[in-house]
This record gives sequence, structure tokens and C-alpha cells, in this order.
Amino acid sequence: MDPVTRFAQCLRTWLLAAVFLAAGSTAARADEWLFAVNLYGWFPSVAGDVTFQNGAGGGRDLDVSADDLLGALDFVFLGGFAMRKGNWGAFTDLIYLDLSGSDRQLLNALVPGGPGLQVDAAFELESTVWTLAGQYRVLDAPQVSADAVLGFRYLGLDMALDLTLEGPLPPELPTAHLSRNPQHWDGIIGMRGEFRPGGDWILPYYVDVGAGDSSLTWQALVGVGYRFDWGDVTLAYRHLAYVFDDSAKADLDLGFSGAGLGMTFRF
Repeated sequence: MDPVTRFAQCLRTWLLAAVFLAAGSTAARADEWLFAVNLYGWFPSVAGDVTFQNGAGGGRDLDVSADDLLGALDFVFLGGFAMRKGNWGAFTDLIYLDLSGSDRQLLNALVPGGPGLQVDAAFELESTVWTLAGQYRVLDAPQVSADAVLGFRYLGLDMALDLTLEGPLPPELPTAHLSRNPQHWDGIIGMRGEFRPGGDWILPYYVDVGAGDSSLTWQALVGVGYRFDWGDVTLAYRHLAYVFDDSAKADLDLGFSGAGLGMTFRF
């Protein structure tokens, strides 16, 4: 059994055990609806690697800094909504990014001794990560709370790349338009809650793991926040990972990691 599969099975077992062991200590809550809106900023670094399976062998590394993402950013929305009544609740989280950029590269090597050619590359990327899940309060003590989470996560990508060759001859050079729009759905199971060390300080946490169209996806968050009458302000570190195994084409490991600052409004 490979390490990724062992990790996923161990984490699923731990989460299920936590749910059943903590269920007996659940405290009753007031039977009223509670709502929360979360707005935050999170611009992670992107890292990963691709291993080709088509006979070429080897792998390729991917490393994009948060500064690179900000420089290519056209539009972004990051936010979430949660609701609860008694021990039951649900939440959703949406990340939408619209990126674009261009680059120009001289290609003299293609025509040795001849006029220089250059390729203009323009790319566009729209990315959507949407999580929707139900939750049940399995632990509610003065210093800690824990909710079992069950739901799904969607990853949608819309990628386009336009390549244009320019040079003195011939007058018309070929162009190319490449596009892909993969969509991936994964079921997830997890745990979320917070520690309350004292006063109005909180230490929120979240972890989930899942699979479906991807071989493995998992997410983890830890943070520190301060609670006001109207809601919370939180500084957190978040990691979101995907593993795609395609024996006919390539294996892709992709991870998003970075700090984020958010505000939660409760009503």
C-alpha cells in the first residue's frame, strides 16, 4: 500500500473514532437559528510536481509564489456562510480566482543563422474551489468545541493559452489556442471547532480528507483570533492539497499554502 493511501485511511479512521468517542459528551444548545458570514483574504503559494506516465519519464516541479499570483490577479472572491440550529449545522466556502498574464520569448534557436523569431504567450485561468458540508456538534465544553463534518468539495478550472509567432518572414505565422476545463468532485469527512484559552481569545482549527475524482484531497487550518460582540477577527494558516493519479498520462501533486486574515460576522 502506497504512503498516500495509508495516510488517507489513517486520517479517516481517526476522524470517525473522534466522532463516536466524543458523541456522549455533547451538550444541549438553545433551539434557535444562528448565522455567520465569513470574508477573508488568502493568497497562498502554489507548489507541486508532475510525473509523466507516457514513456517520457521523469517529473516537473511547480512553484508559484504569492507575489506571482497577486501580480496576475484580475478578480478574486473568498468567503463563506454558516448556519446552525442546536447541534446541527451547515457551512459553505467559496474561493474564486481570475488570473491572466502574458510573456514574450525570443526563439533564435529555431532558425539558426536566420532572422529571429519570438513567441507571444497569453494565458487566462479561472479557478473555483467550493466546499459544502453539514456538521454536527459532538463536543461542547467551556474550553473546546468540535463538530463532525461531512460533505463535498468541487474544483473547477478553466484554462486558456494563446501562442503567436512573430518574425519578419513569412508574413503569416501560425497561431495556437489551447484550452482545458477540468472539473473534479470529491466527498470529504472532517472535524472543525475551536479552543478557548481564556478571555475573548479563540484558536480555531479545521481538518478534512476526501477522495472521488481526485485520488486524495485534504485541507487543514489552524489560527488565532479575537472575539467581539459582532463576530471574530482571525489570523490563520491554511493548506489545501490535491493528488491526481492518471496512469495513462501523468501524476499531479498540487498544494496551496499560506496565511490568511478573515472577519466573521455573526447574527
